Amino acid sequence: MGKLAPKWDDHLQPSNYTEAIHESSISVGSNLHLSPAVVFISSPFRLIAARLHALLISQRHGCGRGKGTLGPRLTNTTHDTKTNTKNMVESRENEKNIGDYRIGRTIGTGGYANVKLGVHKTTGQKVALKLMSHDQLDSERLSLIKKEISIHSKIDHPHIVKVLDVIESESLTCLVLEYVEGKDLLDTLDDYPDAKAARIITQIASAIKYMHENGFVHRDIKLENIVVSKDGTCKLIDFGMAAEWNEKKALKTPCGSIFYAAPELMLGREYLGPKTDVWALGVLLYCMLTGSIPWAGDDNNQQIEHVLRGQWTPIHGASISMTSLLGGCLTVEEDTRLGILDVLEHEWLSSHRELKSPSRRKVVKRNYSGTVKDLVKKILN
Repeated sequence: MGKLAPKWDDHLQPSNYTEAIHESSISVGSNLHLSPAVVFISSPFRLIAARLHALLISQRHGCGRGKGTLGPRLTNTTHDTKTNTKNMVESRENEKNIGDYRIGRTIGTGGYANVKLGVHKTTGQKVALKLMSHDQLDSERLSLIKKEISIHSKIDHPHIVKVLDVIESESLTCLVLEYVEGKDLLDTLDDYPDAKAARIITQIASAIKYMHENGFVHRDIKLENIVVSKDGTCKLIDFGMAAEWNEKKALKTPCGSIFYAAPELMLGREYLGPKTDVWALGVLLYCMLTGSIPWAGDDNNQQIEHVLRGQWTPIHGASISMTSLLGGCLTVEEDTRLGILDVLEHEWLSSHRELKSPSRRKVVKRNYSGTVKDLVKKILN
């Protein structure tokens, strides 16, 4: 099985505030953005085209061949883009306030935004301030930012970071986000015990289910986009790639992070959206259980080939139900892949939820002296 590679910087995509809301060392994730031209490549050449394009991205962004390791984040990445967010925000260092918030230290950086810790002047509430300078953004990217804000502002779920406010001026957009004091899953990744992995997946799957039922898809589910607070609560972040979806209109934009991207995304096919989130959730679960990605191979070429064929590395000692869940999420054909409800109702997750239930049941002492009928009534009541 392949190891998780260090993050790749990506300025091809309009989004990334993976770094937006948690207090840790952060860099931008590696997002796959295939050329629309791939859609028109005839079938025998699709595999080659997908491999070459993904390899081009890896070389362009400095990720060499070979097995990536779970090393430190690439916090000192040099961004070869027109957007220089460090200078953008440093030019505003003298502006210590924005709206009702005092601007504090930097807690995240990205390709087109800087994220600062903010404190409400009156209440003292901590927030994450995602600052985006219009001077550094073209009209297309500004439009995409507005779309991101529009979608994220409509979402309200306990396992999704909330948008608290949006502050706009002629030169700046500031997204005020719920601040989560914790770390993302990549920072804390280990081969988690089954029960812990199941607890995390259940929380994130419930957030994804909420999105799907309300007509949205996330399209960038990955370790870096899930923050875990000190009390173990998980929050899904980064809606830069989120989109509206419905059953009558297919999506066309290939996007996501390369090791989490479903085959239909890599091949440039049209897709509905929800099943791509399920695929990424399957990769996420595998990473938590093993500390590695599911795709074997000594280089990106081999790993991508395994993705396109759905050939994930079996987990030694895995239960039948765990293997069933992973296989259902990582099914190549979108139509036969599990849906998010199937995931939440799957036997593997249910079995871990049931392990907790005895502690919540009413306890009846063994020395109860009534009749069996009375005992049954007591239990039921």
